[in-house]
Amino acid sequence: MQLVLPNMNLAPSSLATKPKANDEQTDDVLHRNIPNGVSCSYPKVGIAVFIRRRGKILLGKRAGTRGYGCWSTPGGHLEPTETFKQCAEREAFEEAGVYLQNLSLCTVTNDVFLNENSHYVTVILVADYRAGKVELREPDAFQQWRWFEWNSLPHPRVQYLETLRVLGFDPFSHVPRQLELL
Repeated sequence: MQLVLPNMNLAPSSLATKPKANDEQTDDVLHRNIPNGVSCSYPKVGIAVFIRRRGKILLGKRAGTRGYGCWSTPGGHLEPTETFKQCAEREAFEEAGVYLQNLSLCTVTNDVFLNENSHYVTVILVADYRAGKVELREPDAFQQWRWFEWNSLPHPRVQYLETLRVLGFDPFSHVPRQLELL
């Protein structure tokens, strides 16, 4: 069986070309130079899901070792044999107690954390809130959950969220992509 992914404009030239403006923040996000002697393990695959409700998205303030004190969407590691959709649904319920609908594939970020010698490929999904009471279900991983307007996000934020903001991503205007096979 051949899996055909939707066109996500992720050709190397779309992310590897130097930005036209002299924006140092954009340059830092898009062009990471890994110094000699730094070794990252194989990339890990993470899933992040932007959950929309009434013009806001759900963010949690991290309590775990990775990203402590930073705001993040629900998400986590992709488990063996799990689809992107299954992972997003599992993590949203495990972490925040919510159920999702209208899940769609959005984009991917490629984040290298030199200070931790780690590398994450994060698959970004967008979904609408369906049901459930937002609650703190994993206090070792998150301190709190809150709804925020996209243009009023709190600081500090996890790396993939910063990358998406710099690139102009908006979870309310992306084109839905089918997730049946993903």
